Amino acid sequence: VEAAGHVACLLPVSWDEDRLLAAAQNVALSAVLTQARLGSAAPAERLCAVAARYFGLRYLAAFGPDVPDGVINLDRFVLDGPAGEPAAPAPAAAGIVSFIGGDPERPVYRSGESVVAAAAAHLVAMRVAPAERILSLIGPHDLRGLATGLAAALVAGATLETLPLFDGAAFATALRRPGPTHLVAPAFLEKNLAGRDLPTDLRSVALVHRAPVRFPSRSRAVDRPQGLRLETVIDTVAFDETAILSGRRGTTGDLSLVLGKPERLALPAALMSMRRDADDRLAFRGQACTVTPLQRGNRQAIPSGVWQETPYAPVLFAGFATAIEVAEPSDSAGSPKIFAPA
Repeated sequence: VEAAGHVACLLPVSWDEDRLLAAAQNVALSAVLTQARLGSAAPAERLCAVAARYFGLRYLAAFGPDVPDGVINLDRFVLDGPAGEPAAPAPAAAGIVSFIGGDPERPVYRSGESVVAAAAAHLVAMRVAPAERILSLIGPHDLRGLATGLAAALVAGATLETLPLFDGAAFATALRRPGPTHLVAPAFLEKNLAGRDLPTDLRSVALVHRAPVRFPSRSRAVDRPQGLRLETVIDTVAFDETAILSGRRGTTGDLSLVLGKPERLALPAALMSMRRDADDRLAFRGQACTVTPLQRGNRQAIPSGVWQETPYAPVLFAGFATAIEVAEPSDSAGSPKIFAPA
């Protein structure tokens, strides 16, 4: 995509035609790479309907069998190769476009350097070695899935395997393949993993949350949930598309400690800094959390080094964070208003 002079835009496969149309218009999409079949769905046909409603989307291409008429067959192109000599790469600013909260009306741009920095900040906690394997149950359609999966594997020099979340048989088979493995899973699967007979090759598990979140009750004296036989358990929180924050349980990097005292964040300031504003809302700064809003495909200019504010505030008890909730600005008395998620 970059060699063609474009910027990659991550489109969730679950979006319907109206959401895809809104995204195409807000980002000014000119081409889409997809697949002909995904289970019972037909993403390529869905995008044909989008292209009929948005003239700017001129090029559609798809992998797989039964590619619709008018859609470039990527399987055939890969097998047969290009018809002539490849053209010289067009200059392009490497990066990605994603959507805040999965909202097609709120696209943001993140540079390639920022993607790498976000993955590097996550790997400080996850500690993946070259040639080890990341097994991810999270799709790469946003910063949460990209920084903990594909980008993390590229930065660490590891292999990557992704799986459908609810394919239990495939997951059990993949988990038991030989070799050092690091599992990336949605946080709600923690109870399912605890007490299971897990392979000894499983080096770590990253339990990935989305803010707002309530952390499970656990003793600060242990570094893993009972029954989860792992050397390391990592909590990772995605603050929309702004930042990914990861910490190892039972260490000084435990998120319950770091969110209570942001100065405990043991990362280079140029990579990521965190603070609590006057109304307790969290803000981030650094290369790992530099994003800019998009309007009709055009990036808004944001000075470097500014704090990226979020709508989230930690809920503290005895200095430890027990949850991250949505906060409103302070009232006239100066007290922050905290609202729990529904």
